[in-house]
Amino acid sequence: MQSLVLREVVATSGAGTARAHRVISFQTARRAVTLLAFVVVVAACGGPSEPVRQDGGVVEGGELRPSALRVGDCITDQEPTPGYVEVVPCEESHVREVFLLSELEVDRYDRDEIDESARGICGDPEAVAGYAGGTADLAVFWYVPTEAEYDEGESFLVCALRSASDEPLTGSLHR
Repeated sequence: MQSLVLREVVATSGAGTARAHRVISFQTARRAVTLLAFVVVVAACGGPSEPVRQDGGVVEGGELRPSALRVGDCITDQEPTPGYVEVVPCEESHVREVFLLSELEVDRYDRDEIDESARGICGDPEAVAGYAGGTADLAVFWYVPTEAEYDEGESFLVCALRSASDEPLTGSLHR
């Protein structure tokens, strides 16, 4: 087995010099270089790409955590990085459009209680009509924090509209 010898010399002032020798295998060195290269690639690629906004609207798509969504954001049905949603300009095909941001009205993380609260807030016909003008062909959808996010203090409620027939949308629903 080949060995690569790395020498470290530590000088001390005074009476003497201390020397330390460390021997590591070539295979260990190769693993370290491979790991370093992986870290560099991951750092260069970064995380999910954020959308580009101009005048409040998305002009170039990207990924966001649901808690970072804004009213008017249009969402695709793509499954990007776990814990994120893909937003696009509303002129592009999408399946949901954010129409209301609120806070959950629950005392603890109970999915049934959360859904009941979300249904009451997001399903308010006046809120839907105030954004989209009518409700005949629309259904509501909501994003809420995961239990871990809730335990960390998140209580966001993001209400979105979608086609009742699950057909893709093109253009904003806002009237």
